[in-house]
Amino acid sequence: MSDPFMELLREMGLGRRGDPLLAQPARRFELPAEQEQAAMVLADLVTALDQICAARPFPKGSGIAAPQLGRPVAAAIVRPRGMADIALLNPCVVDHSDEIDVQWEGCLSCFQLRGRVSRSRAITVRWAMPDGQTVERRFTDGAARMVAHECDHLEGVLYLDRLVEGTQPIGIEEYTDGHRPWLYRPRSTSTTSVTEPLK
Repeated sequence: MSDPFMELLREMGLGRRGDPLLAQPARRFELPAEQEQAAMVLADLVTALDQICAARPFPKGSGIAAPQLGRPVAAAIVRPRGMADIALLNPCVVDHSDEIDVQWEGCLSCFQLRGRVSRSRAITVRWAMPDGQTVERRFTDGAARMVAHECDHLEGVLYLDRLVEGTQPIGIEEYTDGHRPWLYRPRSTSTTSVTEPLK
């Protein structure tokens, strides 16, 4: 029996793991010269994400990058839980915390799998607005993880390329943590630490 959600992703033409476009860096926009094109791509991403989120709940949040929709340009929409959409153009991670943690991640491009990925608990990201102005913002915990995940997409990297050493992805049918947001321990005061998610 076919999965209606997977059918939706196929109908949308969402790129799957193995698609060459998902394994190459996206082209950065020339802004503000390509302002209109950039705004249109962002609008298309929001529309696609609205459709996806209407079909399935995402308690941890959701996101989508332009290459997943066959657009080889550096644009992504991140929709963290409880936050407004973050529209990224030409994003770049300019700083990150030493403190990292390990959490389960998934991806629309390999939706039937989940894997454990280590990421910094805080990152600072610089990106452009369609008019060429730049924005710099620091994200923490779940939002940081989601923004980093989408920035990876724009560099041709999937979360499966970042699995914790020695681990393998599991099938979604084995994954039992999808109904709740990521949980985090209080931040460490030390300079470097690795934390596990709360059970």
